[in-house]
Amino acid sequence: MSVRMRVNRGATGRRRSGHGLEEPRISLCSNCKASHLRHHMCSECGHYRGRLVVDVAAKAEKKALKQESRRKEMGEGKKEQAGNIEEEKNTVTQKEENPVLSPDEILRK
Repeated sequence: MSVRMRVNRGATGRRRSGHGLEEPRISLCSNCKASHLRHHMCSECGHYRGRLVVDVAAKAEKKALKQESRRKEMGEGKKEQAGNIEEEKNTVTQKEENPVLSPDEILRK
């Protein structure tokens, strides 16, 4: 029979790390009956202990307007960039279509 290996403190701590875990305490909202964490406001309606703390509908509307304005800005920015790229392509193709050749270059071709 051999001597068993000693388990160091780190391995012991890792093994015991799950001992203290508990499930979150969940309550039902008195206003909309949705589940929420205890001592936290309801994320669905914005109520806490029977009174309105955060106007969730107004907050969602404000967020939607902000996203819409960002989309418009991004869309206009892309159009401007696309226009600049097209202009650059046109200038490059014009230079390639009508190259100015010196008499020596004409003789070489």
